[in-house]
Amino acid sequence: MSPPGTDNESQQTFNASSFVEDKLRKVIVTVKDSMQHTARQHIEEVPAHTRPKANRSRRFADVLQPPPHTSTPAVTTRRGPAPTVTAPEATPPPATPTKRARRVVVQATTPIKTDPLAIRDAINKALKAANAPGYLLIRSVTVNSKGNALLTVLEGGTSADLVKFSQHVAKALGSIGITTTRIEPDNRWFKLLVHGVSVVDFGKEQGMEYLRDEINRFNPKVQLASLPRWLLSDDRREGKAYSSVVIAVRTQEEQNLANKGLLAMFGKPARTLHTASTVPALIFPPNTPARLAT
Repeated sequence: MSPPGTDNESQQTFNASSFVEDKLRKVIVTVKDSMQHTARQHIEEVPAHTRPKANRSRRFADVLQPPPHTSTPAVTTRRGPAPTVTAPEATPPPATPTKRARRVVVQATTPIKTDPLAIRDAINKALKAANAPGYLLIRSVTVNSKGNALLTVLEGGTSADLVKFSQHVAKALGSIGITTTRIEPDNRWFKLLVHGVSVVDFGKEQGMEYLRDEINRFNPKVQLASLPRWLLSDDRREGKAYSSVVIAVRTQEEQNLANKGLLAMFGKPARTLHTASTVPALIFPPNTPARLAT
């Protein structure tokens, strides 16, 4: 038989235990609901391609393996169009001088008849003594039908380089009996045929020099590139009062000016002749005063 009050105490103890269990159950349910809610939020935030499949049981290795790394897209700042970078233009190689650009014309008082090899050796010896560049040597010498010598320098040199040593070239040619009157690059010149030139006034020894001075002095826009020359030989000019000469200018513009009747001599303009020849022709009035340039 239980002592008095024992059943009452037991009942109170049972009620207290039930109350505690009930409280613990509610706490567990609350914690579980909170964890599930948190888990659902986490699942919603994780990208779909990284979520585990619902029908696949997670293994222990899957739990230990960290989730795959997802790269965060780079944040770009809009700053306007990027500057255009232009590649530097390639510098073209220097053009190789043509044969004409390496050729020099030598005129003498009389037609040159000296052996071309002797001319070449004499000039090269003089260039070497003058300490000219090693590439500035005469490669070949040709004498044309007019009796002029055409000097061609080695590749790498130009006619302008050789003309700088024209005094040494003239001295070398003088040593082998050639008296030079002109040493110039073999440039392309533009010719004009001038009719009606007085043979009496300009047919003498220095007549062509006088004619050149007359044209150059009173035609500042037309300068002759060389001495004029008679079109006909001395024999064919014999007994004539007037004949024709060939003049040469350096540019097309000078040729055009002269061909438009803008060339004057002794105060009178020349008149253009229209012929089938490719060389423009001019004529001076036959009553041109016989007056030489002074």
